[in-house]
Amino acid sequence: ERSGDIHEPDFWAPAWVARFYHSEKAPPGGPVLYIGCILSDGAGADFELPHDAEPVLTAGIIHYGAKGELWDWHYWMAKGWFWHSKDRIPDGSWTVAANEQWHKWGISQWESFALPLLSMNSRSELEKRVIQPLIARAREPQKNDVFDLIAHLDPGTRTKEDIDRQIAEERAAWG
Repeated sequence: ERSGDIHEPDFWAPAWVARFYHSEKAPPGGPVLYIGCILSDGAGADFELPHDAEPVLTAGIIHYGAKGELWDWHYWMAKGWFWHSKDRIPDGSWTVAANEQWHKWGISQWESFALPLLSMNSRSELEKRVIQPLIARAREPQKNDVFDLIAHLDPGTRTKEDIDRQIAEERAAWG
């Protein structure tokens, strides 16, 4: 990202950095792994850091559909955990998400987790808590069945009455 204006100090320091990994041996459309350090949620960020803006380390796997020609990634994707994780507690728990909007980038499923950045105090700690779980998860067969994906989603918060009301409104609009 560009630094912005010299008169806007919120933009002087980097807010986040990321590295993406893709195996040359992977088939077209194979997964992309990433690790990101999210340092700040200032400067008009599209997310909020947990626990009084404590920096987090995010890691994840972006799965692409069968259409390998749509394979694409962007640095902002390292912030995916902020959009997937309902409670945003950086405890190393995996979050699995799918979103129709991501199809334009060829993404079929996105898995991610986060840990407090300050809890990483050695290379071996990073290897044990981030890299090994990330690689192990990437080697697992992807769950392509929609029911497997639904089973990993957070429960809905809408009431039956709310859903019934929306259906009634939509049916009334049909004419």
